Amino acid sequence: MSRIALAPVTFAAFAAFGLAMPPTVALAATPFKVLQLNLCNSGLAGCYEDGKAIGEGIAKIDSQQPDVVSVNEVCEDDIARMGNETGYSAYFFPARKRTGSETPPYLCKNGHPYGIGFLARPDHGDLVNTPQYRWYTNQDTGSSEMRVMACGEYSEFVFCTTHLATVGSIAMKQCQELMTDAVAHAAHKPTVVAGDLNMRYQGAPNVQACVPSGFFRKGDGSVQHVIAQQSAFGFSSTRTLSMSYTDHPAFVVNLLKN
Repeated sequence: MSRIALAPVTFAAFAAFGLAMPPTVALAATPFKVLQLNLCNSGLAGCYEDGKAIGEGIAKIDSQQPDVVSVNEVCEDDIARMGNETGYSAYFFPARKRTGSETPPYLCKNGHPYGIGFLARPDHGDLVNTPQYRWYTNQDTGSSEMRVMACGEYSEFVFCTTHLATVGSIAMKQCQELMTDAVAHAAHKPTVVAGDLNMRYQGAPNVQACVPSGFFRKGDGSVQHVIAQQSAFGFSSTRTLSMSYTDHPAFVVNLLKN
């Protein structure tokens, strides 16, 4: 069978013959699911349940298949286990302990470093750069735990996580510090932030006050929140899932990546 070369039909050709222009095909937004977990697994808090929250968190990842997962109040070995059992890429970032001029990792009861982490579904690949990790300039001087933040750059987005101070005024300063970094990331790549911010919507302070222009926030009705870049993501829905072995629900935010 021979092939016949056809001249390309341009918009000018349609206009020349008085024909209606063909409709523009809109690109569909891609679902992007964020899962926020506070697993209370330091072994030091009253909500600790003998490590059972880790298996429960893994079950939530398996059932929800989120694009990214933010995890608070965990030990380094917990994040390693979650990554191994789900197949997700996993990163851990220790909180720091204030001991004069030194800041060693804060430790769980089991002796492993305590802190925060994030995971990403395997199809997103690994980080394209070394993750950003640091402790906040503003800290609660009444606590020996120094709170930290972390951001990871993947090929198509940046994801940040944190667990802020329990004192509201300090949490607000830390949140504003975090979101300053998020705005800088958003100038180059779609950016999402998730974590336990220890502030509530319309609380004192109001968590909404730390959401910068160009971002929107969705919360679980309590202290867990997801903040996303408005030009890169649309909002679809939220859902809380009950958890038996921690004092926070699992919080799911369904976004639409433009």
